[in-house]
Amino acid sequence: MKGFNRHHFAALCRLQLKEISVLDWIAPFFLMAMLLLMTNISIDSPEDWLEGIEGQVMIYFNLSILTVCCESFARFFKRKNGVCKLSLPGSLMEKWISLWAVILVMLLYWFALSFVADGIMLLIGIQSYDLTVSRILEEYRLVYMKPGLAVFYLIMAAGSAFAITAANTTWGQGKTVFFVTITFVAILTLTILLPETSMIVFLLVAAVVLLIADYIIFRQTIMNTKEVI
Repeated sequence: MKGFNRHHFAALCRLQLKEISVLDWIAPFFLMAMLLLMTNISIDSPEDWLEGIEGQVMIYFNLSILTVCCESFARFFKRKNGVCKLSLPGSLMEKWISLWAVILVMLLYWFALSFVADGIMLLIGIQSYDLTVSRILEEYRLVYMKPGLAVFYLIMAAGSAFAITAANTTWGQGKTVFFVTITFVAILTLTILLPETSMIVFLLVAAVVLLIADYIIFRQTIMNTKEVI
């Protein structure tokens, strides 16, 4: 089956959504509550409180992408009640897109909660630190509109997907850990050495390469699974 069947796609999405546990749905609440507490505890001045906004947003977004991408891919490769999703009816494209569609749903859920937290922070800043709405919103604008932020999140998602796919299929845990370590060191080094514009381009290219590599491994794994079956 090489085409795209919307019924197969919808069935794959429903199956993956059903496997998301209650803990996966409530964990973002606890994480955000903890971050809000950390951001607002023992703060003496409005300036210190404003500086904590960036840390709160970055930690939450980073953990959301890592958690959702890693858990979704790991769950896809595990057998559930004896069922292997790789062998279910559906083309490669249907399985690939359904996996990323579920990831997108979960990320939108996490991000929606982050914006609720932003509203809570806005109220705290106004009432507890006598800050104006415009000043707080400006701080959030600087965080969300930071150059290269979207590209950074893209390579994080692509890298997480590639690492989990490789670890559960062709490379195993050892090679994957070695690759992730080398890649992290390389990116960190280039972040220091390259100008910001060049770094953004490099990260974008790297993200595309990782997505293509992940797709190739994903396809080969499905082919091998069908041969075994």
